[in-house]
Amino acid sequence: PYLEARCPKLELVSFQSCAGVTDAAVERLARCPLLRSVNFAYCGSLTEAATVMHAYPTASQRRAAKKRVKR
Repeated sequence: PYLEARCPKLELVSFQSCAGVTDAAVERLARCPLLRSVNFAYCGSLTEAATVMHAYPTASQRRAAKKRVKR
């Protein structure tokens, strides 16, 4: 719970050209409830599974998105 606890309001992040980004990092990012945009362009160390995992929002992200729309 490190990342989601330390950055609970994280909405946008770019890792463009960051060779050190791992599938495990993507898994942790997927737990951030407000996250809606991530740039993984040219991150050669990621597998296709990691990018697919991030493409589908978690239940908490869907709830947060609904709250943003209601405001």
